Amino acid sequence: MASVDAVRHIAGSSTKAVARPVEASGIATQMERDPARTSSARKTDADSELDRLTNSRKVGGNKLRLLVDGVQSFPQREANIREADVILVKTYNFRDDATGRRMVALLADKARHGAKVYLQFDVRGFYVKDAEALQRVSQGRASVIPPLLAPLVAAGGVVIPMHAREKPPLKIPETRRWATPLAVLGLLLAAVLNPWWAILPLVNLAYDWLARKANDYLNTTGRRDHEKYLITWKRGDPVKVIMGGMNIGDEWALGGTDRPVPRLGGLRGMRDNDIEGTGPFAEAVLAEYLKDVRHHGIPGAGVAHGTPASALTQLTDALSTIRSPQYRTRAFPWTANGSQVRFVANEPYKGVAGQYIERLLCDAFSKVPTGETVRISVPFFAPTQPVAQAMLAAAQRGVKIRLLLNSPHVGDQGMRWAARGAQELYRTMFDDYPPGTIEIYELHAARRRKDTYSALHQKLYVFGARGPLVVGSSNLDRYSLRWNSEGMLAIDDAKLHAEATQLFERDLTLPGVARAAQPKWTLLTWLAHLFYDLPVRWARETSEAVLGLLAQPDASS
Repeated sequence: MASVDAVRHIAGSSTKAVARPVEASGIATQMERDPARTSSARKTDADSELDRLTNSRKVGGNKLRLLVDGVQSFPQREANIREADVILVKTYNFRDDATGRRMVALLADKARHGAKVYLQFDVRGFYVKDAEALQRVSQGRASVIPPLLAPLVAAGGVVIPMHAREKPPLKIPETRRWATPLAVLGLLLAAVLNPWWAILPLVNLAYDWLARKANDYLNTTGRRDHEKYLITWKRGDPVKVIMGGMNIGDEWALGGTDRPVPRLGGLRGMRDNDIEGTGPFAEAVLAEYLKDVRHHGIPGAGVAHGTPASALTQLTDALSTIRSPQYRTRAFPWTANGSQVRFVANEPYKGVAGQYIERLLCDAFSKVPTGETVRISVPFFAPTQPVAQAMLAAAQRGVKIRLLLNSPHVGDQGMRWAARGAQELYRTMFDDYPPGTIEIYELHAARRRKDTYSALHQKLYVFGARGPLVVGSSNLDRYSLRWNSEGMLAIDDAKLHAEATQLFERDLTLPGVARAAQPKWTLLTWLAHLFYDLPVRWARETSEAVLGLLAQPDASS
């Protein structure tokens, strides 16, 4: 058997292939020429305006269903893979655990038996828990293909690392060299310039500012592919798409089961959702998969350049087969009275102009009628200024906002930190929103309780009684909305809408879920508000302006 480097299909990524436009695949152009597939209803002016704002198009005739937790999603994924001739996988986290190894073995077996298998994985997501390994990969001192995925490459699969060109992250000692002096300076300024009773909140503000500076560094040097897709096709059958919040790993696959997750210290899996669907919307998802390869899927580090055709060329040829006259009609079938679906993907390499998911959410908030309820469950909550303003504007006209978030007592450390940051917003939200318009619930997954989910990981947005159901990969935070590549479905389907609403309300009754109370005002909290909350709010607004300047279009794109 040839060595891994010799057979690695990504190795032959030529400059000519990289420069090939996405439209050459025929996906985008044929959608333009086929208006019958763009909608099953007359397009309104509002739809046309949203088309422009989100660089997307609503298409009708789709058949969708909700997959709740890994207990439903992962068996369906495996079933779809086993029957497929073409398999396209895209993930952010790909864990080296029982679930990850099982997925690699299944994909490798399909590749050995003649299926065309393509796997996109984000390099930073793969090494999210191993900064040293990411350093070696980013600097070209280690193979960009992790050992876990080597069997898939050896079997003939195409493995496409995403964002392998990114600047290596700072090591901890390197970070301390500039972070420590700034922290000391903040402490000195707080001690010298302020009365003793104001020192503590201003010290917190100094550290908050320092954390944001570090986050800004990671943002500008560490864009991520956070999208998650499984696209499968068998000749003569419809293209099947599974997308949503689930990565590949035990935390997601064991969600909804009573089996503990070793990585989470014996807690159960995460609460998450996927959508499975067929129909015309799948064309847009295929186009996004190919577009991502073009923009950030051809790495420059750790790749041997050999004779095999580039991943982009191979992938384009495979998708052209699916769209050929022989298969196209059956690959993207139109179903009478099917779901209306809008697939929206942001494009961070375009800067602020590419923040299409943010615009989708703002538009959805603006159209919820007075007296109705918006239900949102996300693991990371730190909305950008436009989304925060859209939420507040909706509440001010009488829309109720109901949030289900993680508490600082969940199984994943990163989620715990994010939850503490989200709690900073609670006081100002309770203060700014009209009485009775905001409800916040949190999941508490204490280790002494084995009957709870380890954390929330779903990205579920239900707008009003008849508004869109929005499901996909994007959290409601600055990182997702500004810097990550994300994909979302905005679905108009009364049955799915009702199912998602019932699911959200059921989640509020899960063990460990409790409503967050409005903090009581005391002299100490008033001083904290004066010297902490207001400056932090100003800092956030300033940060939005700075990010707007930093997120300029990528000239190389």
